[in-house]
Amino acid sequence: MRVACLFFAKASQQSTLKELAQACLRLSPQIALREPEAIFIEIGKCRSLYSEYSFVLRAKSLARRLGWEAKIAISHDIPSALAFARYSLASVDALPIEALLDFATPWGSDSGVHHSQQATPSKTQVSVRAMIDSARRLGIETLAEFKTIPSAQLPSRFGALSLLCRQRLEDASQLPWPYWRPPERFEEVLELPPS
Repeated sequence: MRVACLFFAKASQQSTLKELAQACLRLSPQIALREPEAIFIEIGKCRSLYSEYSFVLRAKSLARRLGWEAKIAISHDIPSALAFARYSLASVDALPIEALLDFATPWGSDSGVHHSQQATPSKTQVSVRAMIDSARRLGIETLAEFKTIPSAQLPSRFGALSLLCRQRLEDASQLPWPYWRPPERFEEVLELPPS
């Protein structure tokens, strides 16, 4: 699986993220949203249509046309593609420890279904932020340093959620995609007889 993440630091004034996602359906039929900041597109099955380089050029052009400025990253799983796009890095080991938040909650909420304009962080996000603060106090700055901690010691140091983060750091390719369907549009046509 190859996943492209279109990450947006700031919102567009011209169109919504759902409109851009609907326009991206011409690139691949498998799309997921993390509102209000990212679109995930599965491009592995479309290799015969375009290369990854060609996809990046097409996606940037499409986003620019709709008024969005996108950072695009491609990876083998959803969380690492999001983290690569957010931090503009291409290696999991080079990512800062704050990237654990993207690995723990790649969809932006606990349930995988994002509630638009979520005002309060979820319980998982609060727990991961506490884990990140604890890691920083221990001098752990990157995910490479986090991965050096033996798995048996993670729950006692950072809680049970640290094991989930570690598993997703090692392989998150089996993460299920939430179902996204473009909004339905209805058009009415009134046909009058010539008389």
